[in-house]
Amino acid sequence: MPPIFLVLIVAALAAAPRATPASTVHVPVTEVPVPPKQYPAQRTLVAAVSASAARASAAAEPAFLALLDEPGFRASLRACCREIADDPARSLLQRLQRELRSAELTHGFNANASHPWHGSGWEGDVDIVGAAQLSYFPNLWINFLEKITPGWRVPEADTSLAEIGMMGFAPFTGADAAGNPEPKSFEEAALRPFYTTANLLHLPTGDPWFGDVTVVLRNSEAQPMALLEPSDTGQFQDFCNSSRPQAGTCGYPIPMNCSGVPGMTYGAWPQGTFEHHVHTLLGNVRLWESGAGAAVPNCTQGVLPRIFGALFGNSSSRDKLNYAELLTFVEVNIAGTVQYPQGVKLIVAEFASLFGTQAGKRVQAWAMQHGWMLAWAFGNSGEQAPQLYGKHLDQATWSADGGRVLDPVVLAHSTANLSTTPSAATTFEALWAANRSSTNLRESWAALPAMLRISAGLRADDCADSNACIGVTIGSGRCVCYVRA
Repeated sequence: MPPIFLVLIVAALAAAPRATPASTVHVPVTEVPVPPKQYPAQRTLVAAVSASAARASAAAEPAFLALLDEPGFRASLRACCREIADDPARSLLQRLQRELRSAELTHGFNANASHPWHGSGWEGDVDIVGAAQLSYFPNLWINFLEKITPGWRVPEADTSLAEIGMMGFAPFTGADAAGNPEPKSFEEAALRPFYTTANLLHLPTGDPWFGDVTVVLRNSEAQPMALLEPSDTGQFQDFCNSSRPQAGTCGYPIPMNCSGVPGMTYGAWPQGTFEHHVHTLLGNVRLWESGAGAAVPNCTQGVLPRIFGALFGNSSSRDKLNYAELLTFVEVNIAGTVQYPQGVKLIVAEFASLFGTQAGKRVQAWAMQHGWMLAWAFGNSGEQAPQLYGKHLDQATWSADGGRVLDPVVLAHSTANLSTTPSAATTFEALWAANRSSTNLRESWAALPAMLRISAGLRADDCADSNACIGVTIGSGRCVCYVRA
């Protein structure tokens, strides 16, 4: 895998982003090729990363175990998680690894191509129509090459730089008239990764940075093809490998400890897999824990206490998150194709922006088409990222209690082991019809039927079959699962 200094060299050659075309029509599905689940080159890359990660992960264990024994961290455990506060460091590490392997892998995108801030052009992703018309979820470069969604644009310049210099994917062999690198063929585009985040914090919406619809992947399908990165690779590029002036605030790009990566003696960029990842977790803590120095604010300190509090603490111990803290996830990139229906386990839609809308109906129809369950999560009250910098998310977004509500209309078209009552369905339909005229979204959210409320994801020991189950009911703790045929 190329060392991190290659990224610095390539970054100097990066061209300015190109303009977004004024396309208004979705490309017919018959014109878009279908890639295999995994190309040979993708399998080779994952195998190479796994081999190097095995060595790096083992070498990183002593340093990570030392973090888990630091007095400050132990004090935070006593405050949030008394049952495990005195566990040996190795036991805590094993707990964390089990939760990482059980965590949801989430990909967010916007339902509406005319979204006022993100739009479908947010990092070049598709909208709900583009996602629904295919037999797989296209990566950013497929959408760019095939122009699937109107308003498509080339992904950010640092996207390709990260994919080559940090993840190890091959450079494109094509270029546009201005000399900007771009895929020469569909296969070159399809070889690039599909971006997800590991939802270790059990956020009901997944990570709301990326859109108001979240695809939750099936771990048994995705994990064998996964490459783990210690941070959002675009954020690392923009703060650590960029010549742009830094704002010195908690706005994007968020301050981080760039020296946390080169200072690691067992490898430059701590890329891992779900089997070997201690160095990746250590890199995540080092990048985000100490900030960028005295001249800028530390916007993200408390990484490990935040994760352990979310996983093992009670709801009263959980702090609200600001937008900087939301970006401290482990990035998980799929070197392969997310195929429908087997690659997807659940769809999550943002209540505040989509409930009771035409776009929301399209999300319902997409889920029903493939037999997926659909859950609603409150979201960000319709606010977008520029307005949320420096703020704290609402408790409804962060709390595990009532974090998601299953859609009974969609539920009836799945093989779920949970059925709804006529009164619950009637209440849901009435709220759907009235929601856009409501002046208080929180009252509407609170009025959704209690029997449909489920947890945001699964803990490692929640259910016997984590690939078939999507959460547990609030109160009774019953596993909500697909019934196998």
